[in-house]
Amino acid sequence: VHTTKKGHFSPFFCELRRRKCKENSKMADEGVEVIQAIREVIDISADHLDRLRTQCGPSVLTQQETRTLESKLVRMFGELLLNRQNMSHDDPEILKSCNDDLRQWCRVVGLSQQTINAVIQHVNTLEALLQKSDDEICAILTSNPSEESRRLVCAINSLRKYQQCLKAGTDPAEIYWDSWDRRNNIRLGTSPKTSSGNRKFNITTNLIN
Repeated sequence: VHTTKKGHFSPFFCELRRRKCKENSKMADEGVEVIQAIREVIDISADHLDRLRTQCGPSVLTQQETRTLESKLVRMFGELLLNRQNMSHDDPEILKSCNDDLRQWCRVVGLSQQTINAVIQHVNTLEALLQKSDDEICAILTSNPSEESRRLVCAINSLRKYQQCLKAGTDPAEIYWDSWDRRNNIRLGTSPKTSSGNRKFNITTNLIN
């Protein structure tokens, strides 16, 4: 460490630290922009998935499209978590966005509002939910329909699988959870829409494709 005789940091070291802080701040801003773009794509895909569940009959074509959308959403949530892993959850804005992402994940999985409320009473981020075992997730939902427990466990396992494949640099298979079998008898949860005004259509198009 470069210090002066009085024990203070040298101007050279202070300049290096200043530049490092500036670089970190720039990287953080870029990370927030990427996460925001991913959230916007998730909103679009989640709306499409909702329409498939509630407006289309359970045909083979609909089931295939549902699986494709579920797989895309798993990938997008995996990318979102990857970009957020170095951000501090102590920041109120980041914590709020983490809470919104958890709600959106539950909605994507296909949970009712009652079940979503049960989940967020026990965990406040998707990262925390990923730390739960299958048995712990089922215990959270003991008073909720068994189909919703099955769906959440399968979806979480798919997200874990995708995260492992990201680390290994491999391409996962079958990262869907077949959510077409819940028909209109349960009212789905609502979406915590992102608050940004203008969508980044160029980034959005790339992420969807």
